[in-house]
Amino acid sequence: MPAPRDPDRTPYNTPIEVEPYGIVRPPGASGAGGTPPVPPGPPPMFVGGAASAPLPNSGQAIASLVLGIVSCVLFCLCYGVISIVCGILALVFAKQAETEIAAGRANPAGRALAKAGLICGIVGICIAVLYLIAMIVVVAFAISSGGANPAGTP
Repeated sequence: MPAPRDPDRTPYNTPIEVEPYGIVRPPGASGAGGTPPVPPGPPPMFVGGAASAPLPNSGQAIASLVLGIVSCVLFCLCYGVISIVCGILALVFAKQAETEIAAGRANPAGRALAKAGLICGIVGICIAVLYLIAMIVVVAFAISSGGANPAGTP
């Protein structure tokens, strides 16, 4: 039966040096000057100052996105008037968000939200205008064809 293996020795019967944090060094190869190296500490902390606080998200960018989505969804209410108003507000808030981000007062990640709000606002306005034109055409056709009595009976 083979002798039990010592966990602190390599297969070549030399001792293993294990330092904190799992650093394994061959025998005699410890840190500079024979002392083990100092493990890295926590990252430096910044106290106060503008560099320590992250920039806030742009409220205008979020408002632009929400209003743009509402504009796309609610085009059939009130003949598209609500959608047109929400779409115009989405365009205004997207422009304000771009200005705020360019000035460095808001997080640059909000630029994508502002762009999405701008696009949704434009699409919502276009859908609402097309819906409004379709409603005008339908009403005009109904009036010109004799109103609500298409069979022509009195």
